[in-house]
Amino acid sequence: MGVAVPSLFLKTHRGLSALATDLRWGYWCVALLIAPAAAIAVLYPMSWILGAVPFFTTFVDVGWLKIVAIVPLLAGAFIAQANRSWLLAVMLIPGLLLSLTTPEHIGTVRRADLAQIPYYPEVYDPAVFGEKIDKLDQMVAHGAWIFSVFPPHVPTTEKLRGLNATAAEAKTLLAAATDAVASATRVETQIAELNARNVALAAGAECFRQASFGFRYFACIQKNQQSISANRAQIQALQQHLANLRAAPTPESRYPIVVSAAANAKVEFQVMERQIKEKSAFIAAIPYLFASSLAFAILIYRAGFRSSTLAVLLLSTIAIDVFSNRPISFDDQIVDGILVLYPVFICTASAFVLRFLYRSYLDNRIIWKRFPRERVLNSLLITTLLWLPFPLVVAGVVVFNQWIYTELSDIVYCKSLPCGIEQSSFPIYDSDPTRDTLRDDVNAGIARQFARFEAEALSNAEAARGGTQEVVNAAKAKIMETYNRILPPNIYDIFPALRPPRLSDCFGFIWVDLPCIGKKIVYEKLNDAYRGPRNRGHDRLQGKINEIGEQVKDVVENAADSLKAGVKGQSEAAAAYTTKAVDATFLGFNVLSVGQMAIMLAVVMRAFLLAFGRVVYRPPGPVFKKRVVMPYLTIGHSDPVSPDCDETVTEEKKKYKVSFGHTPLIAKRAYSAADAKQSTVMWKSLTTRWFLRRLRNRCLFLKRVEAMSSSKRLSFSSGVGRSYVAWTIRPGAKVYFDWGKFVAMSEHLDLGKEITLRIGGLTLGTTMHASLSAGSREGILILESGGNVTFSHDQANPDVDSPFRLMAWRDDAAFKVVSPIHITNLYLDGPSIDPRPRAAYVALDTGREIPSFGILRELCMLLRP
Repeated sequence: MGVAVPSLFLKTHRGLSALATDLRWGYWCVALLIAPAAAIAVLYPMSWILGAVPFFTTFVDVGWLKIVAIVPLLAGAFIAQANRSWLLAVMLIPGLLLSLTTPEHIGTVRRADLAQIPYYPEVYDPAVFGEKIDKLDQMVAHGAWIFSVFPPHVPTTEKLRGLNATAAEAKTLLAAATDAVASATRVETQIAELNARNVALAAGAECFRQASFGFRYFACIQKNQQSISANRAQIQALQQHLANLRAAPTPESRYPIVVSAAANAKVEFQVMERQIKEKSAFIAAIPYLFASSLAFAILIYRAGFRSSTLAVLLLSTIAIDVFSNRPISFDDQIVDGILVLYPVFICTASAFVLRFLYRSYLDNRIIWKRFPRERVLNSLLITTLLWLPFPLVVAGVVVFNQWIYTELSDIVYCKSLPCGIEQSSFPIYDSDPTRDTLRDDVNAGIARQFARFEAEALSNAEAARGGTQEVVNAAKAKIMETYNRILPPNIYDIFPALRPPRLSDCFGFIWVDLPCIGKKIVYEKLNDAYRGPRNRGHDRLQGKINEIGEQVKDVVENAADSLKAGVKGQSEAAAAYTTKAVDATFLGFNVLSVGQMAIMLAVVMRAFLLAFGRVVYRPPGPVFKKRVVMPYLTIGHSDPVSPDCDETVTEEKKKYKVSFGHTPLIAKRAYSAADAKQSTVMWKSLTTRWFLRRLRNRCLFLKRVEAMSSSKRLSFSSGVGRSYVAWTIRPGAKVYFDWGKFVAMSEHLDLGKEITLRIGGLTLGTTMHASLSAGSREGILILESGGNVTFSHDQANPDVDSPFRLMAWRDDAAFKVVSPIHITNLYLDGPSIDPRPRAAYVALDTGREIPSFGILRELCMLLRP
């Protein structure tokens, strides 16, 4: 007993030590360290290949991550040293760079981190704004050579200085208008005083007091008349001056001009400031981002796509996004959800394409060992020539998408179509023709438009000063009318060329106009994206104005000030939300584009492997005449685990009775067993693998079947022309099967899934294969065929048949691919498979229909919308 306790302690210590040094934990540490790069969607080169947006979508605060990253960095280094894994050590380099070289912030720049420039005339200072422009010049000069090497190009500040000068001039004119009003008030006072003086002089009261009659009296009267004449001349001059002052622009008309000019200067300043800060942070973070991209590629190669490591990476990416961009209101779940989840989507798509590429190599590297090198090389050449239509179709789809985007950009920029009044009412300028800046330019145009609305709304609110309730209501209506005029209900009210075409216009008598349908879809979605934030801003403004109207119903003297206070700041809030909506719209369209590209790349790679599998097994031809011994290859990429023993596979025409040792069963609900207790198992059905595949084959909900008593064996009866295949799976054996033929299986068998890109497995039309494995106890797999069933393990020369007729096969079953390689045969006809004689346990359903297309089926997948 005294020895057992230390022994148990030693075993426990060793177990914990082995668990702590598991490489999986090291991969998790790497995932945590590269998550900041994934959070800004810049896992090059995959994000570039997939066509991710060329702008940063999220903000990442690296300051706190530098401290937190020390823990996974040290833990990963310990695991790498314990396992002597130099590859894991290389993958930890991003953590070191994150702590040493990465700036405090990467990704986009938050609005709060930009210079806050007040644009109301009371607080706008052109001199202070000029100093801020000088600071921008200093920032550009500080990194001049770096900015010149790395795109995008940073413009000069000449435009900003011009806008500041315009705003300063507008403010000077406002001050002049204000002085003119004050001068007019003073002139009116002078005129009133002179008129009162003339009235007093005309009465002659002062002269009468001096003398009733006589020379002195008449002299006084004459003097008064002279003074009255002089006053009248002065009044006439003052009235002319007053008329000139009243004819000058009023402060109410000058005020919105200053607001608009200053707001325009602010918008352009923040655009340039954002560009400089984002570019500076990106350049400083290039070593970390490059190392993270390399570590990501290695991580997907080592850990795989369906792994806990990728789950850790995605969850940590979401956590970093949410924490860095807090608070996230989620007042619009779709918009905020897209902004938060977009980096996760790009990371997932990149991992999928990378893993598909790796899996293509890993599953087929055996070909280099089993075939002569010369055979493989010339097969690759032939396959590439036969496969060329696929990349051409992908290139065509990319060109079509780019054409739609370019046409949309030209409409917004008013390049190819005459926009007329639309460009002046909603100006969007191409800030940098050398690159794609549509999103930045649209956001800047929206900010200018909201600033313009606020300026005009303030002028409308001034009309309510000192008026009646009717005047206040008219001012409220004028404010809303201004909003609807500047931001009409639909985007095609601003840009008529963006009006979606009618569906009938896209269909001719015998043809379909695909570009027309593409435009209709894009323009409708674009209009929906515009209407959302526009209507939201309209409703918020309407509610604010109505609230103010209720407050000033009884006291209208302060109505103008109250309306102004309600309007002020509305453009900032509306522009902030609309910017989020614009970003989400761009990201939403990009999600569709990236998803399409990821699927197309997977289809193209799978088509290449399908074609290569048929070419490498080709018979001798007129060019390559050398005869090669063709090896048999298994369908799955994993090593066979089934023991070398005989299997019991039988065909039952009418009824099959199940042995007691194989029960209870899990069966398809469409099949009923005799002499059995049957009940649907909802929870087990939902938690069993192959959810979608079972749904497609009407096996979503399964039922548990067991014998009624030990005296009777449960049985299944087949219909006319059909039969059952009963495969007894020995302990340790593994059998693949087709869900479309599934009837029942022993409950104690282990259901598995294997994803393989081996050339033989792809001939079945899928990359995923279901399997059943038996542990220490044998089990039964029951399938149903639509005709006669053939077995190849007992044939010296088994039939060559279509792979689509495979019902089930043991994991060690090996095949050859049989197919001519004429281009018409390759695209229009499916291949055949030749099982290994007397060794391949295979069941084929001869009654199953065979698809009539070859890799043309894959080509058609690329043309789906």
